[in-house]
Amino acid sequence: MVSRSTMKEVIAALRKIGIREARASRLVGQYKLGNLLVEGPGYQEHKGEHTSIEGMTSRIRSYLVPRGRSVEARSQLDRAARREAQILTRLGEHRHILRCTDLKPDAPLGPALLFEAFEGGEPLDAFIRRQPELSFDDRLEILHQLADALNYCHRSHVLHRNLSPSAVLVRKKDGEQIETKLHCFQLAMQQEG
Repeated sequence: MVSRSTMKEVIAALRKIGIREARASRLVGQYKLGNLLVEGPGYQEHKGEHTSIEGMTSRIRSYLVPRGRSVEARSQLDRAARREAQILTRLGEHRHILRCTDLKPDAPLGPALLFEAFEGGEPLDAFIRRQPELSFDDRLEILHQLADALNYCHRSHVLHRNLSPSAVLVRKKDGEQIETKLHCFQLAMQQEG
């Protein structure tokens, strides 16, 4: 495995001799892929910055299609992305569920879902590690908001089926108020009801 510092040196050397990444390979719709936020099995989430509207951002999850994969493999990932978008559309808007705003099936890394940005949100486990002094009331508020989101899903006949600390984004709004968003609905299932 190559270290991050070595990779930066390799990238700098490639740029120095004139080899650059194609600009189009970093665009998802009108958003330029920015910093990697999180990586999971078969997907990456990046911060997206709008190419013409300064300050407009999005969270972009790309279902990764490895090079050399068959058309069927890409089609399977496309169906998975569409299914997740349909489930989130079925759920509609809930204050504690990360809202999906668009689907881009032909994105450069693979089918991509665009979500509200939820600036400053980080996975629950990282948030707790970074704030070990978090009060009992704040911890209870996180559980309350998560339970509210899951209750809403179940009333809407949707089972999340991928609940883990990484599926819960948390931030302290204005440095005080806890805000959570449930996401990662890749394995979710709609029940007949």
